[in-house]
Amino acid sequence: MSKIENLFICMTPLQMVIARRIIEDKQLKHVGFIIVFYNENPKYRFYIDNLKAENYFTIEYRVSSQGKFGRLMDVLKLKLFLRQAKLHTQNIYLASIDNALIHTVLSKINFQNLYTFDDGLANLNYHGQYYFDTESYVQKLIKLIMGTSWSLASIKSVSKEHFSLYEHKKNIIPNVTYLKLFRKKLNHQFTLNNQNNLKIFIGQPLLDINPYFSTDFIQSSLNNLGIDFYFPHPRETNLPFKIKYINSNQILEDFYIQSYETSNISLYTFLSTSILHIKEINPDCNVYVLYNDYLLTKYHDIYKIFLDKNITMIKI
Repeated sequence: MSKIENLFICMTPLQMVIARRIIEDKQLKHVGFIIVFYNENPKYRFYIDNLKAENYFTIEYRVSSQGKFGRLMDVLKLKLFLRQAKLHTQNIYLASIDNALIHTVLSKINFQNLYTFDDGLANLNYHGQYYFDTESYVQKLIKLIMGTSWSLASIKSVSKEHFSLYEHKKNIIPNVTYLKLFRKKLNHQFTLNNQNNLKIFIGQPLLDINPYFSTDFIQSSLNNLGIDFYFPHPRETNLPFKIKYINSNQILEDFYIQSYETSNISLYTFLSTSILHIKEINPDCNVYVLYNDYLLTKYHDIYKIFLDKNITMIKI
């Protein structure tokens, strides 16, 4: 194995994109990646293969289990997998600071310095998962028995620097460095044929978030708003809606960079972080957050983030 001085641990395509920005901004050398992911699909594969094509040392570990017992078995398998890899590095960069698999990876690697970076709205939701230790006594006991010493709190306590897409916003630690997500254009994966005034809905695995987001509820919202295209989220496995899909291998941020100069795009979402990133790329982009009384109450902290960023709200 070649010498790895800087090791990134990523769980999503967006995290891989942010990692690349950190590499470019800090001009890092001798870089490697551990990709822990839950979904095998073209978007994940596109970004993982890009890393390999540029000769980054890359280890993949796919989590295929379902349920708490299955996830526990995945932790055990991951520990064995990493024990065989015998990884050593100087610096580790990671997001998803509350994830047990990330804690497992840290426990099996020898390193000196730890850095963190954004994982979307969780970093700005100051009443959410990244700002409170919600591990139960049983979870902590299981981690102790399995030799996993890291936790959300310990990661925050030792992180030397946090890299964020959100300028002038408090984050998980005080030492925050701002990143611009805008990057050079990639090869086109999908074309909108230079159409104008396009309405695109940003997909998310909403039914996994809350059963309230039923197929009928989302379909009705798409119909009432006259949405032209649906842009699937990397973790969406079921696409039951009667609408045209944008079948791009890229995440929305990369796709938008290629398209906004030739198409007048308006973006619609319920809870997607992507609209904040798009506004960073192009402050003039039309982005809209959908809500009703129930959603506004249920996700008050998230909607407050959108309001603080002056995102237009549409009641449905």
